[in-house]
Amino acid sequence: MGICMVMQGVFSAIFHVCPSNISLQFDTTMMYIMMILVFIKIYQFRHPDIATNSYHSMYAFAVVLIMEALSLYIFSTPWKILFYFIFCVIYFGAILHIAVDCYYYGALKSSFLQNLPIFTKHAIHNIQHCLYPKRFALSVLFVILNFGLMFFTVHRSFEDESKSLSTPILVICAVNVGTFLCYYMVMKITEIFKNPEGPDDRLLWAMRFFSFIFFLLALLLGAVAIVFYTKRHQSRNSTPPESRDKNELCNVMDFFDNHDMWH
Repeated sequence: MGICMVMQGVFSAIFHVCPSNISLQFDTTMMYIMMILVFIKIYQFRHPDIATNSYHSMYAFAVVLIMEALSLYIFSTPWKILFYFIFCVIYFGAILHIAVDCYYYGALKSSFLQNLPIFTKHAIHNIQHCLYPKRFALSVLFVILNFGLMFFTVHRSFEDESKSLSTPILVICAVNVGTFLCYYMVMKITEIFKNPEGPDDRLLWAMRFFSFIFFLLALLLGAVAIVFYTKRHQSRNSTPPESRDKNELCNVMDFFDNHDMWH
């Protein structure tokens, strides 16, 4: 993740030399890898007995990058329909796999086909009583959010301007990382209040206090950054003269524009 942060700066500089949908792939590649790694590490830190298969993670990176690259070169409506149908099938499979795996805590790692009768029997026998309500709530929230993101992605792709998957994949990764981070932070706060260590452990309480302060600051700064990112003064989907017409004065300290503030 540290190397990704360094390379993100390098590739962002490459993109800004000549911004376009093609050069944007330099910028987004490290973002995808960084956010997928953050997602994996958040899950593994909270469940140290569950290990993510490194090969599967690399396959996920490859699929994401291939789908993004193909979206840049598909313009005709029939091919777009076929492409986004394949995208939705892959996305739906990933949603289903992660949602079930979150509820059963890594049970899919052994064998999905062998465990499928067990999952079915468990679901039928506990249809009126949920054994793990918190996990179930996370899985339901995960499914709802991602189906909404899937609809947004497909709807956005068939608008007038030709648009790639670069931004939607970033949004999908960011929303899911944020959801899991907030879920585990709420779980941690609940655990602290249910099982306090006692008033004497001041150092531990101080560390937790600053941890939560930094967490809230990260959320606040992330929200501000998103606002600056959405208020763009250029367009990669327009011609250079059309994009320049959207430029405005650098209004932050008479030096920085909105994209600088996003960074």
